[in-house]
This record gives sequence, C-alpha cells and structure tokens, in this order.
Amino acid sequence: MSQLPLSVREPLAEYAEQQAQARGFTDASAFVEHLIDADRRDALRSQIERALAEGLESEAIEVTPDWWAKKRELIASVTAESAS
Repeated sequence: MSQLPLSVREPLAEYAEQQAQARGFTDASAFVEHLIDADRRDALRSQIERALAEGLESEAIEVTPDWWAKKRELIASVTAESAS
C-alpha cells in the first residue's frame, strides 16, 4: 500500500476521526480511503450511465453472429491489454 500525505484543516480532521469511529473504521485514514473509493465507484457508474445513454440514442444496428464474434475479439484484446 502506498502513502498519501494529506493535510486538512483541524475541523475536517476532527470530523474524519468522529466519522471513522461512528462508522466502525479503524481510523480516519480508513474512512478517507472509503470516501475516495466511493467517489471512484460513483465516477465509474456515471461513465457507464453516459455510455449506455449514448448507446440508446445511437442508430440501431443489425446484430449478427459475425458482429458478436468481432465484439468478443475486441473484448478479449482489451482484457488482455489491461491484465498486463
């Protein structure tokens, strides 16, 4: 795990400590990590929703077995690239 030096105003530090304790986190760092992860998930969800809306607004296409084969190849190549 990497370190991220973070300075916040005292009232925010106190709030983070209080929320960490109230919500069952081990410390304020774990609470802040949770907040960052939740923000990341929200951003990904928004990105997916935008892509879905764009797809729904686009022109219809004919989905054939050949189309599916090309999509599978594309997904496999992207998955392989992200794994390396």
